[in-house]
Amino acid sequence: MRGVQGVSSAKGLPLVLMVCRGVGDLMWHLPTFRAIAARSPQGKIALAVRPTTQARDLLKAEPSIACVVDLPQPQPDASQILPYARIFRREKPASIWVMERAPIPSFAAFLAGIPERHGYGMGSRKQELWLNAPPYMPRNTRKLQRIDKLNAFDAVHGFKVDREVNLALDPQVVAKVAAEFAGRPRPWVVFGVGASEPWKVWPVDRTPEVVARIRDRIGTLFWFGGPGEEEKVREVTAGRDDQPDTVMWFNRSMHEGAALLSLADVFIGPDSGPMNVAAAVGTPAIGFYGPTPLLQYSRHLHAVYSRDGTIDGVTVPDVVESLLPFLQAERVAL
Repeated sequence: MRGVQGVSSAKGLPLVLMVCRGVGDLMWHLPTFRAIAARSPQGKIALAVRPTTQARDLLKAEPSIACVVDLPQPQPDASQILPYARIFRREKPASIWVMERAPIPSFAAFLAGIPERHGYGMGSRKQELWLNAPPYMPRNTRKLQRIDKLNAFDAVHGFKVDREVNLALDPQVVAKVAAEFAGRPRPWVVFGVGASEPWKVWPVDRTPEVVARIRDRIGTLFWFGGPGEEEKVREVTAGRDDQPDTVMWFNRSMHEGAALLSLADVFIGPDSGPMNVAAAVGTPAIGFYGPTPLLQYSRHLHAVYSRDGTIDGVTVPDVVESLLPFLQAERVAL
């Protein structure tokens, strides 16, 4: 296991566990992770998360994270207890903070002999039975949206937290990306294509029409996504003569992607990990919202709302109207 700050294990550190799987989840939690780290003797924590959060890549420059521990993929019922316990015994943390109501990580931490065990609680006897470091969150917080749960958790523990993320980036990586695209005309528009859930993915065949309507206002267009999204975009844009002259495809590590987003003038795309990263690096991030509400943790987030509660209800004219104000002048990257 490779430590984010060159540390090879969680030995002697607080180990903060989050079982959510997305990049957005990671961004939302980061201010609370920093608050826990600030109370630790070392000023750092170890972070236990699933690889799908891309924490190793995104948190390379984060000073509060000493190392990242990979959690196993989810398994049914109690079959995860022993894998979790083996990880905890191997890592030997001084304490654990279970940022979930699920009882299995807490029970596994008890079996592994972690001496200090914090957790959400929320009136769950199945979890609180294995915890020994109150305070716990009250039962009426169970149904809160995740960011509201984090706010409740911070309040219970007396953490003074600003939910604005301000993701730390490696200056050398930012400089590398900036040098690579130096001279490309402004404004830089990053168009995100994919999302973690199918019901969040905006129909890709609409993207060329958005781009065509703002073609004269775009300096450089960066399509942002994985290999599968790239293939779809190339299919729907093939043979069209109404797309910008300067078009790039960006499919690299999320750390380099975050660097590009920090340099861009605006991000536009579905409610997704890249949208949350864009907001976390201070770039205006316009998200398409169908069945999900606008996240309220960052002043850099902006919404295009669906007309019918589905992602298909986000129309091309609505997207264009939302994007135009951000193309009036070049943004000064933070």
